[in-house]
Amino acid sequence: MKIKYISKQSVGGITISECDYRELNVTNQSAFNYECGYLIKKSLHIHSCEICVNFSEECNLLNNSNLLTHFKAYDSEEKVFGNLKSPSEKFLFYIFKLEKKCISLFDSLSTKPGISNAYLFEMSNIEFGHPCQQFAKMYTIKLFIRLRIFYNLKYANRDLKSSKKSDKTRRKIKILSRL
Repeated sequence: MKIKYISKQSVGGITISECDYRELNVTNQSAFNYECGYLIKKSLHIHSCEICVNFSEECNLLNNSNLLTHFKAYDSEEKVFGNLKSPSEKFLFYIFKLEKKCISLFDSLSTKPGISNAYLFEMSNIEFGHPCQQFAKMYTIKLFIRLRIFYNLKYANRDLKSSKKSDKTRRKIKILSRL
């Protein structure tokens, strides 16, 4: 199965694809759900009232979108997902909106210093209807930004390393990386 991409952007040799999470194949949809579960579980370390815990465990049925979470779970005898989280559709859509904003701003922010602060400023305006007013929204956004920047750099470096560039280009890259 192929991912249906909405658009692709390329900046400095890095291609970022934007896709609709609801149209992902089973593997990609499960991975997206797993990452969102990680984000909501980490946010519970900051604030974990009963409302927030119930919201994070709203999805407790096994389906195609949370298979990875189920199979990665330890101690799954008592719960379907063990100690892992499979967040609600509302949270998945919120993270998807953060992803769309991140992709749309990548061209303008990728070469400037303070990219994480610029992302934070832009993403803090995205609405999220969490039932608890004390939910660690800013922490979740900051964690999402850190993860997104990390993966952008990781895959860009992997692509640079494996690309068949000329020796002259590789030498220039090595020199620039030492600066």
